[in-house]
Amino acid sequence: MKLLTPSANNNQLTHSHRTNRIRKGFSIVEVAIAMGVVTLLLTTFLGVFGPAQKNIQRALSTKDANRMKDTLSKEMSVLRSSDTSYTNSFEKAFRMIEGSHDSNKAVLMYQYKANPVDNDNDGILPAYTGDDGIQGRDYIIQTAVRTLGVDDTKISEELSAEVVDGVVFAVRMTQLIKDTTNSSPDKLVLTARDDSGITDPDNPGADIGNPADFPKAVIAFKAEFFRLKSNNSQYISSGAWNFKNIGNAVTEVNMAVRR
Repeated sequence: MKLLTPSANNNQLTHSHRTNRIRKGFSIVEVAIAMGVVTLLLTTFLGVFGPAQKNIQRALSTKDANRMKDTLSKEMSVLRSSDTSYTNSFEKAFRMIEGSHDSNKAVLMYQYKANPVDNDNDGILPAYTGDDGIQGRDYIIQTAVRTLGVDDTKISEELSAEVVDGVVFAVRMTQLIKDTTNSSPDKLVLTARDDSGITDPDNPGADIGNPADFPKAVIAFKAEFFRLKSNNSQYISSGAWNFKNIGNAVTEVNMAVRR
């Protein structure tokens, strides 16, 4: 049996320690390869799930807008005691459609914290201005339809920092008229106007300024829902935004309002 001398034993231990010390690290090539693999995986992940996440967010916004269109339809068909600017609900709807392309007369939709007690008995709940509270007991979440230039006081109260809940939508409404270029006279094709205003849908021409002069019983229109960049009342009421700089519509639906 061969015995190791102390000197040989020390040399062996030193060699083993040096070998272990060298094996603890990675070479530059190995690090570069690892970083390349991680980068490839991240790029693939973002490429697959990035658009999917955007589609999910867009779908949620579309769902909210579709839910709110029922509120829009109801609001346009009701004349409240506080709607003193109109003589009837048809005139109210007419004016809302007519001015909705103007950022100073835009139709807004949003949710806000509302006091459950209707003090004015007009169907519009006042904003809840308490410092705190419990939803369902002290306040409820209400969906509002307001018109700039008409409901400015309500808009200012409901879009306060602690009152408004979530985003604000601007609704651009465009009348649907008969397509006069249609080569099939038996087929009715409705097309949206390129501008605001309301005209005779069968014989498009000059805008009709008086709702009483509208010759039909129904106004068909396309409603486009746009998400505003801020829910701050000062930003929305300042006229600093317009439909050209707020991006594409979240969703659009065809609707109609009857006399």
